[in-house]
Amino acid sequence: MGWLDNQMLRSAAAPVRRFFPRGYALGKILRQRLIAPMSGLETYQASALWRFRKACLSRPRTACVLEIGSDLEMRVVQALRSLGVGQVLGVSNEEALRTRAACDADTGPPVLFADATALPFGNGTFNHVFSVATVEHLLDLPRALEESARVLKPGGTLYVWFGPIWSAARGHHVWVDADRQSVRFKDAATNPIPDFAHLILTREQMREALVRRINAGLADAVVASVYDTTFLNRLFYHHYMKIFYSSPLSVRRVRVWRDCACREVLDMLQFKYGKETDFRVTNVEVICDRR
Repeated sequence: MGWLDNQMLRSAAAPVRRFFPRGYALGKILRQRLIAPMSGLETYQASALWRFRKACLSRPRTACVLEIGSDLEMRVVQALRSLGVGQVLGVSNEEALRTRAACDADTGPPVLFADATALPFGNGTFNHVFSVATVEHLLDLPRALEESARVLKPGGTLYVWFGPIWSAARGHHVWVDADRQSVRFKDAATNPIPDFAHLILTREQMREALVRRINAGLADAVVASVYDTTFLNRLFYHHYMKIFYSSPLSVRRVRVWRDCACREVLDMLQFKYGKETDFRVTNVEVICDRR
């Protein structure tokens, strides 16, 4: 999957998304259709899993892996098993897990209802902790990293891939259904919010701009999603870096993916948020070792 994860492709895609949103949406569909038949995963899941295997899984058959933030379909858990990983467990705090019996007769429930800040496992249980598209949703990230360090064996690794982060172009993560319409931050054709508008506008300004483009009910739902929901931690890139480097884990590698952005907009953001150093960072990969 590495060629589908290329930084050059991502850089070329940014202006296409901005100026030709429907073409960009079609390209994403085609990319997903290339990956889905091969893995059954979403593109971001497949890319993160490929990179995790390459960087961390030298001995999969003897490894014990915990996935934090498992999808309810257990696609990543099953994919890890298909790679020959000896033991795989997942945790998620999705309420649907309370009522759904996700059980495997041989190994017990592969995905448990649990919070990343209070993992129900003993010290030194896992060789690896893996997480994709979850860190941006953890409200107490420092505590979650402490828990990951606790359940890792000495020499174990934490692999996380997350994004887009709050300080990125589409960090608002809007995912709304209202009045029989949908708004998806990933879909340029249905996302009415310009890049970085969530960082520049107040909620009143955002609503005023939206009602000129979509109906009032949908606009209210979008504004509430941007400014009020608790499913995002709304951390900036520099916040993440400070938290990871201050954690009990030793940071081995940080890799970032960047979008193109207008120089004038970046200057405005830098003027408003002086501590942030790079608003173009949209996706982040961090690999940490337990000391």
